Amino acid sequence: MSEIHERFLQQVLQAVSKSEPGIDVKQNLAGEVTLQRDVRSIVLHGDGTKVSVRLLAYHFITGQVVVETLEEARSIFQAWVLDSIRGEDFRIRFPTAKWVDIEGLVESGDVIRARWNGLIAAANQGVPPDKELGPFLKAAISDPVVAQLFPFTSMFWLMFSRCTQYPYSTHGLPYVRPESTDLYEVHRDNDLLGSGDALQALELVRRALPNDIGRAIHGNAKDLGLPH
Repeated sequence: MSEIHERFLQQVLQAVSKSEPGIDVKQNLAGEVTLQRDVRSIVLHGDGTKVSVRLLAYHFITGQVVVETLEEARSIFQAWVLDSIRGEDFRIRFPTAKWVDIEGLVESGDVIRARWNGLIAAANQGVPPDKELGPFLKAAISDPVVAQLFPFTSMFWLMFSRCTQYPYSTHGLPYVRPESTDLYEVHRDNDLLGSGDALQALELVRRALPNDIGRAIHGNAKDLGLPH
């Protein structure tokens, strides 16, 4: 983790404990830090002297900014999470941000389709890790079985869920990792099922799904009693 990343995290933790109630702070094994309040969050990942800041709304990746100073990172956190400014205003204030219009997708009412479209839009904008997943995502969204599941990314993996909210239900379902722009590995339960291009990987995913798989249910695995 870079020095700026550590310093920013410590300052945010102090702010949370003293004057910012309702901020949920999480850190994963890769050193990524998530700061969330209500439906807005940012994910920070240190890379040398720079920090990549991913912006999320409704758990959708909506933008990404790379910053080099603590002040920039704090400004983004303030604007996106604390002040909840509109996307168009954020783009004006931070013109270097890569951006995906998530608000319009979510308003469509179909959160599963919106999530697929959001990941594809992020891939088209070159937002990692979605850009490597682009060919697979574009093939999978047209598949009548796979497109019923709720997709999300975890590190470099594309996961599938039986429900639309965290904690997700992924037990026994396959997951996909890009090896290059159009080469993918498909795994299930820590076993490698095979690899291939987007269409070959999609076929591996379909064959690995349970026979009774259906459309993802609105809600989270814990409340719905689903395996996770």
